[in-house]
Amino acid sequence: LPKSGTTSFTQLFGALGLSTLHWRDPHGRLAGEVISANKQAGRPLLSGYEDIDCFTQMDVCLSAETNYWPQLVDYPQLYVENPEALFVLNKRDPRAILSSFKRWCNKGLTFHERLCAFNPELVGGGDPSDEAFVRMVTQHYTAVESFFCARPRAKFETFDIAHDDLGKLS
Repeated sequence: LPKSGTTSFTQLFGALGLSTLHWRDPHGRLAGEVISANKQAGRPLLSGYEDIDCFTQMDVCLSAETNYWPQLVDYPQLYVENPEALFVLNKRDPRAILSSFKRWCNKGLTFHERLCAFNPELVGGGDPSDEAFVRMVTQHYTAVESFFCARPRAKFETFDIAHDDLGKLS
C-alpha cells in the first residue's frame, strides 16, 4: 500500500541497481492505468513492463474513472502470471498508514477521501470511518498472507517497515 515504505523500497532497489517502478513508469505513464488497460485487453497485467525488475507501487486513485489497485484486487493474477517473482508484503501499522493517507492531498482531497469516494468496494462500501480503513488494511494483510501460505513454492516475504531489519530482504 502507499504510505507503507514504497518510496524507501524504490530507493533501496534502485541503489542495488534494479530497475524499479513506483507509481509512474519511465515514460511518465501511471502504472495503474497501464496495468488496468492490460487487464481490460486480456493481456498479462505487467505487459509492456518486461524490463522492470521491481514494482513498489502500482495503484492509481485520481478520479472515479482513473482508479485501480492491482496489488489489492489482482495479486492472485499477478502471482499466476509471474510465479518466479519475489512478492514482498510491506506492512505498516494500519493506523499509521491511515494517518499518512489523511495528510496526503491531491486536487483538494486526501488519499483517504479519494479511496473511499473512488473505490468504495475496497473500504466497506465507502465507509469513511477510521475503523473501516483499518479493517480493510488488516483484511488485505490476512488475505495476502493466506494466499501465499497456501502456495509453499511461492517466493513470498512479509516486511514490517517499523520492526524488521533490512537484512530480512536479502
